[in-house]
Amino acid sequence: MAKETIASDIESQLVTTGQNQSAAAKLLEAYGVPFVEMGKLIEESKTITVTSEDDTEGMAKAKSIGKQLQQGRLAIKAKHDELKADSLAYGKAVDLIQRIALAEIEPAEAHLKLQEKFAETQQKLRHEERINERTSKLAQYVEDPSIYNYGDMADDAFQMLLEQVKAAHDLQAEKAEAAANAMLAAEAKAEAERKAAAEADRIAREKAEAEAVELRKKNEAIQAKAKAEKAAADKKLADAQKKIDEAKKAEDDRIAAEKAEAYRKAEEERLEALRIAEEAKKAAAAPDKDKLLEWVGSMDIVEPLLSTPEAKKVAARITGHLLASILTYQKLIEEL
Repeated sequence: MAKETIASDIESQLVTTGQNQSAAAKLLEAYGVPFVEMGKLIEESKTITVTSEDDTEGMAKAKSIGKQLQQGRLAIKAKHDELKADSLAYGKAVDLIQRIALAEIEPAEAHLKLQEKFAETQQKLRHEERINERTSKLAQYVEDPSIYNYGDMADDAFQMLLEQVKAAHDLQAEKAEAAANAMLAAEAKAEAERKAAAEADRIAREKAEAEAVELRKKNEAIQAKAKAEKAAADKKLADAQKKIDEAKKAEDDRIAAEKAEAYRKAEEERLEALRIAEEAKKAAAAPDKDKLLEWVGSMDIVEPLLSTPEAKKVAARITGHLLASILTYQKLIEEL
């Protein structure tokens, strides 16, 4: 906007609100603000752009023009409040003047404020950049860098802090690695112990199974022998009975002496047969013994499926005790 157009632009827009040009000119005059000078200051503010911290002249000029624009803006606001009190229509016109004028002045004022504070802004930006950079470096070694007041530290002090937290981080990492290695070693040892226990359990189980098979074979041999002995005793008893019958038949044909002698011999044989029969009866009791032996021999020890080495060790001990008990029972039965 040209330096003379603030007032003319206000006049043209006032006309659209119902104010005639004369009334608009009087209203502008009532404001008492040198709009032409404000226009010049606005135009001049556009020429000020500070790009270096060394441009102290530009920043000072921005401050000076900004102050003048501020004074004009405050004067417009003060006059606005004074003139608006007259009437609503007049107030609308006053509002319009302020709105148009401030729309031009405030951006220029804000621009000049930025130019005035250029060095301070650059310092803040550098400070923020330094904080972000240091935060990024510390974040490599600590979870919460904000616990350290590193924003205003000197470079050598920050470097010392960075080295300290890095050393602490590396030490913690070494400890964590050592702990992990120790855990792996413990797991390997536990696995070796588990395998050793499983192997011992397998050997014990196989030994118990072999002993059980041997025991069954022994029981079968005992039972076979007992059956054979019983059959022999039965045959001997039958033969003795046959001889008695033959002796009795011959008694009628022999002389009394011979009959008596034969009877005596037969009686001896009968007694012998009775003795043998008695022994056979005793042998006949053997089936109970056989049953007991068969029963004990049928005590097949089957361990349950277990998952832990401790439980398997206990099961192996129980198996050993049971096998020892079976052997004891067999000795007791043999003594029947």
